Amino acid sequence: MKGIAGFYYVDVEESGIYECKAKGIFRKEGQKPLVGDLVEIEILDEAEKTGNMTRILPRKNELIRPAVANIDQALVIFALENPTPNLTLLDRFLVMMEQQNVPTAICFNKRDLAGEDYTDHLRSVYENCGYRVFTVSAAKEQGMQEVEAYLKGELISTGVNCDHHHHEEEEGHSCGSNCGDGGCSGCGGGCGSHQPSFEGPNVGKICRTHYRGTFNDGSQFDSSYDRGEPLEFTCGAGQMILGFDKAVATMEVGEKVTVHLMPEEAYGMADPNAIFTVEIAQLPGSEDLTVGQQVYLSNQYGQPFPVKVNAKDEKTITFDANHEMAGKELNFEIELVEVK
Repeated sequence: MKGIAGFYYVDVEESGIYECKAKGIFRKEGQKPLVGDLVEIEILDEAEKTGNMTRILPRKNELIRPAVANIDQALVIFALENPTPNLTLLDRFLVMMEQQNVPTAICFNKRDLAGEDYTDHLRSVYENCGYRVFTVSAAKEQGMQEVEAYLKGELISTGVNCDHHHHEEEEGHSCGSNCGDGGCSGCGGGCGSHQPSFEGPNVGKICRTHYRGTFNDGSQFDSSYDRGEPLEFTCGAGQMILGFDKAVATMEVGEKVTVHLMPEEAYGMADPNAIFTVEIAQLPGSEDLTVGQQVYLSNQYGQPFPVKVNAKDEKTITFDANHEMAGKELNFEIELVEVK
């Protein structure tokens, strides 16, 4: 049903759309029909497709702004850069959806303009809260197929493709990708409560840092200086990779350090058990995927995690759930800007 200027257009299955007026009893009882309502109508003229709305069926949820009802799912879209995301506003949207029991996913756009660590940080924070998070670039048409598949209800695994996580989850770890010893940036699933394996005066405090990340050949893969905005996170909460987190734990405001991280303190070593193959027939929508494409699957607990298509033939498709930085040594120049 949709409403325009006092008229309500009701889609009746197998009969078409009827233009209806709401009976006065709704106004008397303080009820107002909303877009998305399931209603009962009486037909006044079959040829003209007109009628009166006689009853509004119980709603499973409703929103004030926009004024809609019976929402099946919501996708909240924010830019990663230009402008930087207003996370307070995002959180308000999420709280509103939680109050109305609306399943919600988050889509961060402009990933081509944002640094990888910053993107992974935001993804980790909200995935740890149980939300499915997509990072896309609409301008470069990156990641859009995954969002479309999600909205269509495709690419949701039944759990058979996630057996390689079973042992980890029995031990309380439910990542869909690599987590180092305590580091969960770029984790891809919801890590639970986190106890840091290190100490320092900044542990448990909100830290704001500038950083520049490079590979051993000197090439830069990320920089908060380029974005002009420090990275904010809670030290020791598992929001960052272990080596980065550990370095910040003992720094003083204004101090700059350079750290070299082996894979074990960064994104971990590549896990061969995180590469798995499923039959295309078991995963609707996978027939349209191409090698090298990144998509999101869900484990048996419904937690989303990113994977990359490694190989594909007529009957099967192979995914790699390792983080793309897995197995790599990383270097960081870190400047502690603020502790609060």
